[in-house]
Amino acid sequence: MTDRELIEKAANAAGFAHNGWHFADSSLALEGFNDRRWNPITDDGDALRLAMKLNLLILPYPEDNAVRVVDFQSYREPKNTIVSWGTPPDALAATRRAITMAAASLDTQ
Repeated sequence: MTDRELIEKAANAAGFAHNGWHFADSSLALEGFNDRRWNPITDDGDALRLAMKLNLLILPYPEDNAVRVVDFQSYREPKNTIVSWGTPPDALAATRRAITMAAASLDTQ
């Protein structure tokens, strides 16, 4: 799945309506936010707002160079998304990607 597909599915899962893409930086234009650019893969604030909106639990594992994001919305079996970071370590990028991937997995559209 491409980054654009991940971002669009994450927006759908969070219930954010959008008006297409800003092609210069691959950000979605969210409706109701004056077409504010939104990209949780590259923006810490967008990723945190997404995690809070969807009640995602973020668990860093620095000793393993990984982050785990857990979705408890399906009360039967929680879903886990795990992303590792490489060298040089970029824990924030891995965390943003894990949040976006977890959110995208919740898209029912």
